[in-house]
Amino acid sequence: MLCRWVLLLAVVVFVGCNSSKQVAAPLPEASEQTPAGQTSPQIAADESTLTAENAEQPEIAPITLVVADAQQYAEVIRKHKGKIVLVDFWATWCTPCVKQFPHTVELSKKYAGEVAVVSVSLDVPETDQARVLKFLKNRGAAFDNLISALGAGEASAEAFDIESGVPHYKIYDREGQLFAAFSADPDSPPLPEVIDLKLHELLGEK
Repeated sequence: MLCRWVLLLAVVVFVGCNSSKQVAAPLPEASEQTPAGQTSPQIAADESTLTAENAEQPEIAPITLVVADAQQYAEVIRKHKGKIVLVDFWATWCTPCVKQFPHTVELSKKYAGEVAVVSVSLDVPETDQARVLKFLKNRGAAFDNLISALGAGEASAEAFDIESGVPHYKIYDREGQLFAAFSADPDSPPLPEVIDLKLHELLGEK
């Protein structure tokens, strides 16, 4: 089974690093998730680099990570009623997710006060929580950060209505209604452009 996981990870990395088209990474089966205590070489290298880059940068606000199910997720969305909400569904095992995450952090700063950002990790809370929190702190993700209580796989996909793998994004309007939901699509513009366009549409409603 470990061989199947290694093969899946190799395919995801190949697509993320060698394809000029954006493709959503499929969610792994529960049996194919990263074994406890193991970190992929790519994520380990990324964390090492980020730690060095941010060693002298003070943490502006406490960055936390909360294990959440679909009901708790809905409560987080409701508490931001009156603001536009951008949700980034991602995972440390997803190369495109890691590459796109800085844009999410950038938007949280650019539209502070108007757009609330929420991240939802689809890593495994029992084994990956410390690694995910370290990544979030290194990225300066000072917003609501959740990790799915259901981990990776189809259970999380069904609970959070994710049809095409990750990275996946949802945008809610100021009334808390879902405005847009999308994943990486090789036939669409790059994800940052799509996200920016959708946010501008809602910000223009004032």
